[in-house]
Amino acid sequence: MEIKKYKSVTSTNDVAKELARSGAAEWTVVLANEQTGGRGRKNRVWYSPPDVGLWFSVILRHRIPVIDAAKIGLVTALGVANTLRSELSLAAQIKWPNDVLIGQRKVSGILLESISSGGKLEALIVGIGINVNQTAFPEPIAQTATSLRLELNRIVPRDILLPRLLEELQRQFDRFRQGNFHHQMREWRRLCPMLGKPVTLHTTGGNITGTAVDVGDEGALIVRKPDGVHLRFFAGDVSISL
Repeated sequence: MEIKKYKSVTSTNDVAKELARSGAAEWTVVLANEQTGGRGRKNRVWYSPPDVGLWFSVILRHRIPVIDAAKIGLVTALGVANTLRSELSLAAQIKWPNDVLIGQRKVSGILLESISSGGKLEALIVGIGINVNQTAFPEPIAQTATSLRLELNRIVPRDILLPRLLEELQRQFDRFRQGNFHHQMREWRRLCPMLGKPVTLHTTGGNITGTAVDVGDEGALIVRKPDGVHLRFFAGDVSISL
């Protein structure tokens, strides 16, 4: 593992993609103290100020079929949640597909981007943002975001948390490659509070309401509509209906 540290970048995923195209090895980690153009899913802005967060991307290369790329997001969320639970005793949970929550507030997000050639996946960039020591957030995320410091009422040393997080992520990726995704998904489901709850799924085609029944081993959210029809979703924003 090689960690490349930067004071400020537009996005660690952008830097990681350029490094991957230039031949950077598996498990090259791009770590920045600040992102000026950090982004989440659907090109949403990811607030990444200096000195308070863990903003990094991991380059993966070895034996990742294109069909399995989305599963890495689920595995990554499991690794982040496990680390926060084991190292900080926080009740971290997972919101489909790969947000990590404490209570109802988001503490970590994951963005996957791929580099393909000729229909083959050459590299997968796993971008991870964790709110560590923020004490406040700007609108419009002030009511939906949290940080480790806010939850623990103390400063969390980023330099201590990062190696433990990378160790757990590497362990989860190794488990995935050894064919243990089914077992990982059982652990993932135990950390997903929305299963069995009424939800609203916000898609490009409109909103769909129903009950979140399960997340399949391929990573799809399974929603049962009021008429009993089961639908599978691979993308979208979901919220628990109150």
